[in-house]
Amino acid sequence: MLDLITPIALLAACTATWIYYSWVELLILLVVSYILLCKVPQLFGLTVPNAGDAIWIPDIPTNKLHIQGCLVTERMNKDEFIQMMSTRGFVNVEKFRYRHVWIMGKVYWKKETNFSVLNHLKYHTEQVKSQDELYKIFEENLTKDFPKELSPWQVLFVQEFREDKSAIILKSHHSLSDGLALVSLLLSLADPRPVTNTFINFSRGNTLKQFFFYAKSIIMSPLICYKVFSKKEPNSPIYGRPLTGKKSFACTEPLPLPFIKKFCEKEKISINTFILTIVSAAIQKYFEDCKEHIESIRACLPFSMRPLPRDGSILPAKNNVSLLLFRFPTDIKPEVNKFQLVNNLCGELKNSVEPFANNLSARFFGAFLPMSLVSHVVHSFGDRTSFNFSNVPGPTMALYAMEKKIHEMFFSAPCAGKTGLSLNCFSYNNTIVFGCTADRGVIPEARVLLNYMQEEVSKLS
Repeated sequence: MLDLITPIALLAACTATWIYYSWVELLILLVVSYILLCKVPQLFGLTVPNAGDAIWIPDIPTNKLHIQGCLVTERMNKDEFIQMMSTRGFVNVEKFRYRHVWIMGKVYWKKETNFSVLNHLKYHTEQVKSQDELYKIFEENLTKDFPKELSPWQVLFVQEFREDKSAIILKSHHSLSDGLALVSLLLSLADPRPVTNTFINFSRGNTLKQFFFYAKSIIMSPLICYKVFSKKEPNSPIYGRPLTGKKSFACTEPLPLPFIKKFCEKEKISINTFILTIVSAAIQKYFEDCKEHIESIRACLPFSMRPLPRDGSILPAKNNVSLLLFRFPTDIKPEVNKFQLVNNLCGELKNSVEPFANNLSARFFGAFLPMSLVSHVVHSFGDRTSFNFSNVPGPTMALYAMEKKIHEMFFSAPCAGKTGLSLNCFSYNNTIVFGCTADRGVIPEARVLLNYMQEEVSKLS
């Protein structure tokens, strides 16, 4: 709570200046305060995080804001791995040379002393014989803290995976970049870099229409923020169970993307609608078989605020993503087409100002609130969700890294507050893989829930 001292003292000084002096002295006080808080630290090599990054800095013991991805390649030796990491990916992004420094409850960025990419590389020396063993390493690595003297990212190299493969596990703190930028960075390890545009283009028509849309977003921000935080916690067995901080991770077998596209064309729905419907149906079936009734499912969906560059270049390392609360229907009658029902709900979000309003609110909190209150806001938002869900479209062709074929990719996104379940979907080489990261206090084995998801897909064939 030390970070509350500065804003309280500044507010008291501004109030006294306004009462006993004039607005000129108040303006001088604000300018001097800005210089002391933002410019003077730069003399000591400290940089104040921007609002988009600051909102993602505070962790809690049971939910650390770590993003993690994995590449499974043909067998790669240690020298090839070091050469790749020394010339591609993180080493080419300046921001990944900065670490967190806490001073009286306030956090700053500070450049690493004598930065070397080798300090961020770790090695698993024993042979990993099965996929489940790799998932075990993945989930244990996910919860480990970063060394305080280093920038919060790390790469773990599993040289001997099965008989002829290797695995590269990349972990980064959310404050460095959002998941989309990290996936972009992950793909930059491959050669050639895929040129594709997989994210939403946020064109809102002509300039006048865009002006009114953003003006409406600004006006609606306080109301939407109030509606989000005034909602009660979801009445669901997914929510409210004590979190252990220990994670269980697993992925489904790759599902054929052409089959899913064909089904979506037949039903006239989007792939996102298909995925969300399968996820909600699997969760309900899982808890029904556990003899637990779900009255409400409220998912937290990330919403990208920027398109992917068409030239295949790396996305800037920053946080530019908004979050949406999406309520799934639970009591769907058998005669109702659940895909169309979810598709209609998704359609309502397309022209909604909520993503932009939430993004503005988050930036306001990150820019002006002390870190202890930022932590409270972020994890209070997590308290109002049943689970997190993210979908990242990847390259449609097979990629190679150091001339080694990349066989599969998967990743894990973090949770906040009391949320203990994160589901994600990643497409690669005309296949889709569902991943599940669950706190063992909520779902002891992630594999069990994924089996229900595969069953839902198999019903459609």
